Amino acid sequence: MNKISYPASSCYLNLLIRSLIAISIFIGSIFFALIIFFIADYAYSNLRPIDKTGGTSLMLFKDQGWYELNPNQKLQEQWGKSTFEVITDQLGFRTGPNKPKSGKAEIIFLGDSFTFGMNPWEESFVGLFDNDSKLKIINAGVVSYSPTAYLYTYQKALKTEALKKEHIVVIGLDLSDVQDEAAYYLTGLTHPIKRQFWGKAYQDPNTNFFISMQKFLQNNMRLTYRIFMLVANSPFINPPENVFITTRSAFTWEDWNVLNQKPGEEYTPFGRKHYVGYAPLGVAGGLKKINQNIAELVKLAKKNNSKVYLLIYPWPAQIKFAQKFNWSNYAKNLCLETHCDGVIDATPIFIDYAQKNPNWYFHLYTAGDVHFNRNGNQIISNELKKKLSHE
Repeated sequence: MNKISYPASSCYLNLLIRSLIAISIFIGSIFFALIIFFIADYAYSNLRPIDKTGGTSLMLFKDQGWYELNPNQKLQEQWGKSTFEVITDQLGFRTGPNKPKSGKAEIIFLGDSFTFGMNPWEESFVGLFDNDSKLKIINAGVVSYSPTAYLYTYQKALKTEALKKEHIVVIGLDLSDVQDEAAYYLTGLTHPIKRQFWGKAYQDPNTNFFISMQKFLQNNMRLTYRIFMLVANSPFINPPENVFITTRSAFTWEDWNVLNQKPGEEYTPFGRKHYVGYAPLGVAGGLKKINQNIAELVKLAKKNNSKVYLLIYPWPAQIKFAQKFNWSNYAKNLCLETHCDGVIDATPIFIDYAQKNPNWYFHLYTAGDVHFNRNGNQIISNELKKKLSHE
């Protein structure tokens, strides 16, 4: 009996069709599974809402790019790979989970994200100091604030009468303050505002696609958001060396002429922000504005019979690279010029630790980030206690 033979082209065609069907089923299964996961995540996130009081967002955005912390909040914040609780009091200052100490505050901390604390309260240097001290404190640090905002925040705190008549002001003078003063902050009529970059108006975070998507996922699809943040902060997307070469602290080791050529930030097509330069004022202009704002702040504190200390600490780059501009010397000269009461400089301790420990970065900083972990914050807290315990 003769076998029926088929053309080779027909066999290849059948194989191709079966392969395409198998691939389509595989892709369809993945797509279907993702849809089920997203629906389940959305349902879970909304059936078990994050514990919040008094609002739905940590930041209260106002006009012309200005923002403050929302009062009376208790919610979970995501930073990098970690999630931690943030509580704000009735004045819109970050506070700890324990019952507030009685009376008016004796110390107010002004600063940016380092002072605010990108960790649980008990791991931030303000929280560590607060837990070990009998003094009542106010943590007025807010992410990406700088001396223009510090001055305004101090004026606001004085008006609330939350401070004792004679108190201590600790200014967390951060390296990023130079870029913020050079490229971002202006003094507005009623509050600080964000300047325009090269004719392009400041982009309101509420209209930024990337930030809006993050907020939606954070509030409505929390499992998806955690996966998203893990990927966004992975070594493939955010290489470890980025923490050393970030423009935010580059002015101590990089050529100022290079940094002065570009605006403070640029946006990707999806709206994600990248810090790139110090225009329009340049590094020198940013330093000059810091001097002016700190001088005004010290003058105001002295008028209220109070003391002002500058607190400084290094970013990873200030430990790793040879420094052309000495931040410690700048802070000391700034204090002399403005008649502040002293500089609390943790930099030498960090440098000494790094010289003795090859893995210093992972011991002192949050992996993939410029902010301190509990160990780094403990060093700063210890320095604060040495200086302020005698006040």
